Amino acid sequence: MPLDGLEQVGGSSGPQPPGPGETHVWAYATDLDPTALAGLQAVLSPEEIERSRRLRNPRESERFIAGRAQLRLILGDYLQSPPSLLEFATSAAGKPSLVAGDRKPQLHFNATGSGSLAIVALRTDGEVGVDVEEIRPLPDAATLARRLLRADEYREFAELPEARRQVRLYDYWVRKEAAVKALGSGMRQEMNRVALHPWPGDAAHRIEAETTGLTCDVWVIRLPVPIAGYAAAVASTQPFGPILSAWRETPQWSG
Repeated sequence: MPLDGLEQVGGSSGPQPPGPGETHVWAYATDLDPTALAGLQAVLSPEEIERSRRLRNPRESERFIAGRAQLRLILGDYLQSPPSLLEFATSAAGKPSLVAGDRKPQLHFNATGSGSLAIVALRTDGEVGVDVEEIRPLPDAATLARRLLRADEYREFAELPEARRQVRLYDYWVRKEAAVKALGSGMRQEMNRVALHPWPGDAAHRIEAETTGLTCDVWVIRLPVPIAGYAAAVASTQPFGPILSAWRETPQWSG
Protein backbone atom coordinates (compact mmCIF):
# COMPACT_ATOMS: atom_id res chain seq x y z
CA MET A 1 0.00 0.00 0.00
CA PRO A 2 1.69 3.24 -1.05
CA LEU A 3 2.41 6.00 1.42
CA ASP A 4 -0.02 8.82 0.53
CA GLY A 5 0.65 11.71 2.87
CA LEU A 6 0.87 9.95 6.24
CA GLU A 7 3.95 10.45 8.37
CA GLN A 8 5.81 7.31 9.31
CA VAL A 9 4.80 6.14 12.77
CA GLY A 10 7.62 6.58 15.25
CA GLY A 11 8.53 10.17 14.42
CA SER A 12 9.08 12.66 17.22
CA SER A 13 5.55 14.07 17.05
CA GLY A 14 3.67 11.12 15.56
CA PRO A 15 1.12 11.35 12.76
CA GLN A 16 -1.26 14.29 12.59
CA PRO A 17 -4.92 13.42 13.25
CA PRO A 18 -7.27 13.17 10.28
CA GLY A 19 -8.70 16.49 9.13
CA PRO A 20 -12.37 17.05 8.22
CA GLY A 21 -13.48 14.38 5.76
CA GLU A 22 -10.11 12.59 5.91
CA THR A 23 -9.73 8.89 6.57
CA HIS A 24 -6.38 7.46 7.61
CA VAL A 25 -5.76 3.80 6.84
CA TRP A 26 -2.81 1.76 8.13
CA ALA A 27 -2.04 -1.79 6.98
CA TYR A 28 0.42 -4.07 8.76
CA ALA A 29 1.58 -7.66 8.93
CA THR A 30 0.52 -10.02 11.71
CA ASP A 31 2.91 -12.90 10.94
CA LEU A 32 6.00 -11.71 12.83
CA ASP A 33 9.27 -13.26 13.93
CA PRO A 34 9.42 -14.39 17.59
CA THR A 35 11.64 -11.49 18.68
CA ALA A 36 9.27 -8.83 17.37
CA LEU A 37 6.27 -10.68 18.76
CA ALA A 38 7.79 -10.98 22.24
CA GLY A 39 8.54 -7.26 22.33
CA LEU A 40 5.03 -6.28 21.26
CA GLN A 41 3.38 -8.23 24.09
CA ALA A 42 4.59 -5.56 26.52
CA VAL A 43 1.93 -3.07 25.33
CA LEU A 44 -1.04 -5.41 25.83
CA SER A 45 -3.38 -5.36 28.81
CA PRO A 46 -3.70 -8.41 31.09
CA GLU A 47 -7.14 -9.04 29.55
CA GLU A 48 -5.68 -9.06 26.04
CA ILE A 49 -2.91 -11.44 27.08
CA GLU A 50 -5.50 -13.77 28.59
CA ARG A 51 -7.62 -13.57 25.45
CA SER A 52 -4.61 -14.56 23.33
CA ARG A 53 -4.01 -17.56 25.58
CA ARG A 54 -7.60 -18.74 25.15
CA LEU A 55 -7.12 -19.06 21.39
CA ARG A 56 -6.38 -22.74 20.77
CA ASN A 57 -4.59 -22.24 17.46
CA PRO A 58 -1.03 -20.95 18.18
CA ARG A 59 -0.84 -19.03 14.90
CA GLU A 60 -4.16 -17.28 15.59
CA SER A 61 -2.92 -16.41 19.08
CA GLU A 62 0.25 -14.88 17.64
CA ARG A 63 -1.71 -12.95 15.02
CA PHE A 64 -4.04 -11.58 17.71
CA ILE A 65 -1.05 -10.36 19.73
CA ALA A 66 0.57 -8.78 16.68
CA GLY A 67 -2.64 -7.13 15.50
CA ARG A 68 -3.78 -5.79 18.87
CA ALA A 69 -0.33 -4.54 19.90
CA GLN A 70 0.21 -2.68 16.64
CA LEU A 71 -3.27 -1.17 16.90
CA ARG A 72 -2.27 0.18 20.32
CA LEU A 73 0.98 1.57 18.91
CA ILE A 74 -0.82 3.36 16.09
CA LEU A 75 -3.48 4.87 18.34
CA GLY A 76 -0.86 5.79 20.92
CA ASP A 77 1.13 7.70 18.30
CA TYR A 78 -1.93 9.70 17.26
CA LEU A 79 -2.84 10.51 20.86
CA GLN A 80 0.80 10.93 21.98
CA SER A 81 0.02 8.50 24.77
CA PRO A 82 1.83 5.34 25.98
CA PRO A 83 0.12 2.50 24.08
CA SER A 84 -0.08 0.27 27.13
CA LEU A 85 -2.20 2.90 28.94
CA LEU A 86 -4.93 3.14 26.31
CA GLU A 87 -8.36 2.04 27.51
CA PHE A 88 -11.10 0.59 25.32
CA ALA A 89 -14.84 0.31 25.72
CA THR A 90 -17.11 -2.06 23.82
CA SER A 91 -20.62 -1.21 22.68
CA ALA A 92 -23.58 -3.53 23.18
CA ALA A 93 -23.13 -4.58 19.54
CA GLY A 94 -19.46 -5.42 20.14
CA LYS A 95 -17.78 -2.41 18.50
CA PRO A 96 -14.67 -1.16 20.37
CA SER A 97 -13.95 2.51 20.97
CA LEU A 98 -11.33 4.53 22.83
CA VAL A 99 -11.93 5.82 26.32
CA ALA A 100 -10.25 9.13 25.51
CA GLY A 101 -10.71 11.09 28.73
CA ASP A 102 -9.36 14.60 28.16
CA ARG A 103 -7.08 13.53 25.31
CA LYS A 104 -7.78 15.27 22.00
CA PRO A 105 -8.75 14.64 19.29
CA GLN A 106 -11.53 12.12 19.72
CA LEU A 107 -10.53 9.37 17.33
CA HIS A 108 -13.06 7.05 15.76
CA PHE A 109 -11.36 3.85 14.69
CA ASN A 110 -12.04 0.35 13.51
CA ALA A 111 -9.64 -2.53 12.99
CA THR A 112 -9.84 -5.78 11.07
CA GLY A 113 -7.63 -8.73 10.24
CA SER A 114 -7.60 -11.79 8.00
CA GLY A 115 -4.80 -14.18 7.24
CA SER A 116 -1.50 -12.36 7.78
CA LEU A 117 -2.86 -8.84 7.14
CA ALA A 118 -4.48 -6.31 9.48
CA ILE A 119 -5.91 -2.87 8.72
CA VAL A 120 -7.03 0.00 10.95
CA ALA A 121 -9.02 3.01 9.73
CA LEU A 122 -9.37 6.30 11.64
CA ARG A 123 -11.53 9.43 11.40
CA THR A 124 -12.29 12.34 13.70
CA ASP A 125 -15.62 13.45 12.22
CA GLY A 126 -17.67 10.27 11.94
CA GLU A 127 -17.87 6.58 12.74
CA VAL A 128 -15.76 4.31 10.58
CA GLY A 129 -15.77 0.60 9.72
CA VAL A 130 -13.23 -1.48 7.84
CA ASP A 131 -13.05 -5.08 6.69
CA VAL A 132 -10.43 -7.24 4.97
CA GLU A 133 -10.80 -10.84 3.88
CA GLU A 134 -8.25 -13.25 2.52
CA ILE A 135 -9.66 -14.59 -0.74
CA ARG A 136 -9.94 -18.34 -0.37
CA PRO A 137 -12.00 -20.92 -2.26
CA LEU A 138 -15.66 -20.91 -1.25
CA PRO A 139 -17.06 -24.40 -1.84
CA ASP A 140 -20.59 -23.28 -1.00
CA ALA A 141 -20.49 -19.81 -2.58
CA ALA A 142 -24.10 -19.92 -3.78
CA THR A 143 -25.45 -20.57 -0.27
CA LEU A 144 -23.30 -17.78 1.18
CA ALA A 145 -24.42 -15.44 -1.61
CA ARG A 146 -28.10 -16.07 -0.83
CA ARG A 147 -27.50 -15.14 2.84
CA LEU A 148 -25.38 -12.12 2.03
CA LEU A 149 -27.09 -10.52 -0.96
CA ARG A 150 -30.42 -8.90 -1.63
CA ALA A 151 -32.52 -10.39 -4.43
CA ASP A 152 -31.36 -7.88 -7.06
CA GLU A 153 -27.73 -8.27 -5.97
CA TYR A 154 -27.99 -12.04 -6.18
CA ARG A 155 -29.32 -11.80 -9.74
CA GLU A 156 -26.34 -9.62 -10.69
CA PHE A 157 -23.98 -12.10 -9.02
CA ALA A 158 -25.60 -15.15 -10.68
CA GLU A 159 -25.34 -13.59 -14.15
CA LEU A 160 -21.56 -13.21 -13.88
CA PRO A 161 -19.26 -15.79 -15.50
CA GLU A 162 -18.44 -18.42 -12.89
CA ALA A 163 -14.74 -17.44 -12.90
CA ARG A 164 -15.63 -13.95 -11.65
CA ARG A 165 -18.17 -14.84 -8.99
CA GLN A 166 -15.80 -15.56 -6.11
CA VAL A 167 -13.99 -12.22 -6.31
CA ARG A 168 -17.29 -10.35 -6.69
CA LEU A 169 -18.75 -12.14 -3.67
CA TYR A 170 -15.75 -11.09 -1.57
CA ASP A 171 -16.19 -7.51 -2.81
CA TYR A 172 -19.81 -7.56 -1.66
CA TRP A 173 -18.79 -9.18 1.62
CA VAL A 174 -16.14 -6.63 2.66
CA ARG A 175 -18.24 -3.61 1.66
CA LYS A 176 -21.26 -4.80 3.61
CA GLU A 177 -19.18 -5.82 6.62
CA ALA A 178 -17.45 -2.43 6.65
CA ALA A 179 -20.82 -0.66 6.47
CA VAL A 180 -22.22 -2.69 9.34
CA LYS A 181 -19.14 -1.95 11.45
CA ALA A 182 -19.44 1.78 10.74
CA LEU A 183 -23.04 1.69 11.98
CA GLY A 184 -22.04 -0.38 15.00
CA SER A 185 -25.43 -2.05 14.86
CA GLY A 186 -24.48 -5.68 15.37
CA MET A 187 -26.42 -6.76 12.28
CA ARG A 188 -23.76 -9.01 10.76
CA GLN A 189 -26.28 -11.83 10.46
CA GLU A 190 -28.55 -9.63 8.34
CA MET A 191 -26.24 -8.49 5.53
CA ASN A 192 -29.06 -8.74 3.01
CA ARG A 193 -30.50 -5.58 4.63
CA VAL A 194 -27.52 -3.58 3.32
CA ALA A 195 -28.19 -2.48 -0.27
CA LEU A 196 -25.22 -2.18 -2.67
CA HIS A 197 -26.97 -2.82 -5.99
CA PRO A 198 -26.58 -1.49 -8.66
CA TRP A 199 -22.86 -2.24 -8.50
CA PRO A 200 -21.07 1.11 -8.09
CA GLY A 201 -17.51 0.29 -9.15
CA ASP A 202 -14.54 1.51 -7.10
CA ALA A 203 -15.56 5.11 -6.37
CA ALA A 204 -16.81 6.12 -2.94
CA HIS A 205 -20.58 5.82 -2.89
CA ARG A 206 -23.55 6.13 -0.58
CA ILE A 207 -25.49 3.01 0.26
CA GLU A 208 -28.50 2.22 2.42
CA ALA A 209 -28.65 -0.04 5.45
CA GLU A 210 -31.73 -0.96 7.43
CA THR A 211 -31.11 -0.99 11.17
CA THR A 212 -33.44 -0.72 14.19
CA GLY A 213 -36.34 -0.20 11.82
CA LEU A 214 -34.73 2.80 10.09
CA THR A 215 -32.88 3.26 6.81
CA CYS A 216 -29.42 4.80 7.33
CA ASP A 217 -26.99 6.27 4.82
CA VAL A 218 -23.45 4.89 4.82
CA TRP A 219 -20.56 5.75 2.52
CA VAL A 220 -18.28 2.91 1.41
CA ILE A 221 -15.26 2.49 -0.86
CA ARG A 222 -13.01 -0.39 -1.88
CA LEU A 223 -9.49 -0.26 -0.45
CA PRO A 224 -6.35 -1.27 -2.32
CA VAL A 225 -4.31 -3.78 -0.31
CA PRO A 226 -0.53 -4.21 -0.23
CA ILE A 227 -0.64 -8.02 -0.51
CA ALA A 228 -2.21 -9.97 -3.36
CA GLY A 229 -5.13 -12.25 -2.59
CA TYR A 230 -7.15 -9.97 -0.28
CA ALA A 231 -10.27 -7.83 -0.61
CA ALA A 232 -10.88 -4.81 1.62
CA ALA A 233 -13.27 -1.90 2.05
CA VAL A 234 -13.78 1.05 4.38
CA ALA A 235 -17.08 2.72 5.29
CA SER A 236 -18.18 5.75 7.29
CA THR A 237 -21.28 7.50 8.50
CA GLN A 238 -19.87 10.67 6.86
CA PRO A 239 -18.89 11.28 3.19
CA PHE A 240 -15.30 10.59 2.18
CA GLY A 241 -12.72 13.23 1.47
CA PRO A 242 -9.07 12.20 1.06
CA ILE A 243 -8.17 8.64 2.05
CA LEU A 244 -4.52 8.55 3.15
CA SER A 245 -3.00 5.09 3.41
CA ALA A 246 0.31 3.61 4.47
CA TRP A 247 2.05 0.31 5.18
CA ARG A 248 3.34 0.17 8.74
CA GLU A 249 6.77 -1.33 9.28
CA THR A 250 6.75 -3.39 12.47
CA PRO A 251 8.97 -1.81 15.14
CA GLN A 252 10.79 -3.48 17.99
CA TRP A 253 9.01 -2.29 21.11
CA SER A 254 11.15 -1.74 24.18
CA GLY A 255 8.75 0.17 26.42
